[in-house]
Amino acid sequence: ESIGEIADRRGARDFEGYYRNDAGDAERVRNGWYWSGDLGYLDSDGHLFLKGRLKEMINRGGEKITLQEIDDVLLAHPAIAQAATFSVKHRTLGEDVAAAVVLRTPGAVSEAEIRGFVAQRLAEFKVPQRVLILEAMPRDPIGKVNRLTLATLADSLAAPKAAAGAANEIERKLSQIWAEELSLPQVGLDENFFAIGGNSLSGVRMLIAA
Repeated sequence: ESIGEIADRRGARDFEGYYRNDAGDAERVRNGWYWSGDLGYLDSDGHLFLKGRLKEMINRGGEKITLQEIDDVLLAHPAIAQAATFSVKHRTLGEDVAAAVVLRTPGAVSEAEIRGFVAQRLAEFKVPQRVLILEAMPRDPIGKVNRLTLATLADSLAAPKAAAGAANEIERKLSQIWAEELSLPQVGLDENFFAIGGNSLSGVRMLIAA
C-alpha cells in the first residue's frame, strides 16, 4: 500500500474544519480539500489505516520515511518491548534515521542484531544508522515518547571521540584523514563512517588520500 497524507472534502455535509481554528484551517485547505497532516493508506477493501503524522517523517536525502513504519518493524522483534524512531542530523543527507529501544530482557540483543533485523524487512535507506538501547524511554508530561530528547541524546553520544588506542602510525594517519574529510576535530577508531557524515564520494576521496 502507498502511504500518503489524508485529505477530506471540505463541505457542509462532510468536514468544515476544526472548532475556532480558522487560521489553521485556512493553511490546510487547498482546492476544496482539507489536508489533515495525518498519514495513512487504503487497503484493497477501501479501509483506511492511520500511520502517523506528516511532521513525524524523515527526509533522508530526498527519501521520505515514516517513523511509524520503522517503529512497527522494531516492535515485531521478540526481544523489543518499546521502540521509537527519530530523526538525527546528517552532514550531507540533511536527516538520517535513528531509533531507540527498550528490551524485554537486558542484553538480549545487540544494536547490530537489531539493525540486521530491520534490514531484512525494509529498504536499506530505512535502516536506522544508530540504535540506542535504553532502560526507559524519555517521555513528556502527558506520557508520550519525547523524540526530540532522543535526538539530543543521540547527538551527544555521536560526538566524535578521540582516536585513543591507535596501535600504530597507519591507524593514527587514517583517523586524521577521516577527520579532515568530514570536518571533525577527531574521529575514533570505532566510528560509523556514514553516521558521522560520510558518503560514497567522501569515501572515494579518503581512499585516494590514503
